[in-house]
Amino acid sequence: MKIGIDCRMIKASGIGRYVSNLVENLAKIDSENSYILFLQKKDFESYELPAANFNKVLADFPWNSFGEQTKLSKIINKESPDIMHFPHFNVPLFYNKKFIVTIHDLTVNKYKTARGSKSPGYQFKYLAYKKIIKHAAEKSLKILTLSDFTKTEIRRHLGIPRENIALTYGGVPKELTTTPETPGSLEALGVKKPFILYVGNAYPHKNLERLVEALKYLPDANCVLVGQKNEFYLKLEEKAKNLSLTDRVILTGFVDDGQLVSLYKNAACFAFPSLNEGFGFPALEALEFGLPVASSNASSLPEVLGDAALYFDPEDIKDMARVLKEILTNNTLRKELIEKGFRQVKKFSWEKMAKETLAVYKEALN
Repeated sequence: MKIGIDCRMIKASGIGRYVSNLVENLAKIDSENSYILFLQKKDFESYELPAANFNKVLADFPWNSFGEQTKLSKIINKESPDIMHFPHFNVPLFYNKKFIVTIHDLTVNKYKTARGSKSPGYQFKYLAYKKIIKHAAEKSLKILTLSDFTKTEIRRHLGIPRENIALTYGGVPKELTTTPETPGSLEALGVKKPFILYVGNAYPHKNLERLVEALKYLPDANCVLVGQKNEFYLKLEEKAKNLSLTDRVILTGFVDDGQLVSLYKNAACFAFPSLNEGFGFPALEALEFGLPVASSNASSLPEVLGDAALYFDPEDIKDMARVLKEILTNNTLRKELIEKGFRQVKKFSWEKMAKETLAVYKEALN
């Protein structure tokens, strides 16, 4: 069996972790089938193939681009995979061979992810998104997803029968656990203890504005928000200024792995206030580092974090502040959450996910 995998997003944040760990673990468990990995030019030369039965092909089109929709199919067809795996919903509309798709979440269905959401340009992109994800869901032989919550969402919003959707939980991000700290990271970033940590993007559904507001009720704590600065992070910066919290809300922008490890190891707790998540990799990463987690009780998060987090209503700022204060001040609770966190992360395995995905490839072809 020849299996194609769209790896153009292999260096992206959440989906990139999924793709890279899937490929790495397929290489560990499968020497029988051959794999074709489709990569962008910026990753093509540096990417090292994980095994002899893996090959790479240049597909230099950014995701969600015109070239992706018009030219990617031709490159894939030239390689003639028996089945193609698209690890994101952005399947070319004109690709009509056998494929499966991973749908991580349906956030865009429910939340606007751009400031200009009322502009004609955004409306066009939104309509294109709806058409593309509908095509991907309806034409795929099987849909993979990473939580039962998203599985239910796919049934509800896209009308896909439950038997056409396979649940394959992701693993725990371990890339950072062997990375040494960068000395002097906290000082270089202007971070003071004690601090609440958040890692990820700042799209509106991440609910970071309410997290910043919750600091008004936590006078002894700072908050460190880690993520590439963009218009959404700049908006948070302005909000912190308006609330006179500039000295207590630190927006680091991009940090290297050593700095991020230092932040994980020195944080008082991890906050995950999101309104919608398909899985929640950063929260599991925090558990792996032994951080107590304060989490939203929305979407897939209770399913993934289990009893290893203390939950709050993400739309109630005072409830968020109450839970954060409890974690920051109750040492017995902190110890319990940390112990439960170490047990919880053992439930997730990238190798198990790869085995289940390989089984889906075989089932789909049969």
